[in-house]
Amino acid sequence: MLTPPRFWRRGWQEGLDTLVMDVKVGSGAFMPTHTLSLDLAPAIVNVANGAGCKTTALLTDMNQVLASSASNAVEVREAVRFLTCEYRNPRLLAVTLALCVECLLSGGLAKDDADARTKLWAVLDNGWCWTTARQRRCLAAWWQHNKDRPTSLSASIAICQ
Repeated sequence: MLTPPRFWRRGWQEGLDTLVMDVKVGSGAFMPTHTLSLDLAPAIVNVANGAGCKTTALLTDMNQVLASSASNAVEVREAVRFLTCEYRNPRLLAVTLALCVECLLSGGLAKDDADARTKLWAVLDNGWCWTTARQRRCLAAWWQHNKDRPTSLSASIAICQ
């Protein structure tokens, strides 16, 4: 039987209404085979729905990289580039939009896929996502420290501590 992790229980106790899970399949996945990943997704959904939290799960392929970079500091730089419209890796954009569409639909904030995508593009393109992300001090401090420098993992760790 699948038991909910602590963060689920805490979310449910605090009134989490909906949950969208990203279940990985492929070589980078938690489950060792594609079939087990396919079995995991409905198990997660059933446990969460059974606890009263409207839940869906999307399967994402880990046989290829999601974005253009790997490693904490360069991934943060890529996230900043994504949010500021400087560059959006097509695969990262596709997975991000799919997960966000599901969140908006599950939360009743969009009437259909097209409505959700329209809303998502609006906040991506008008800078709202970047403005919101900058309000988190760690990301803003990292960006100010590293925007004109070669990316350094040690620099990002020092700034965020």
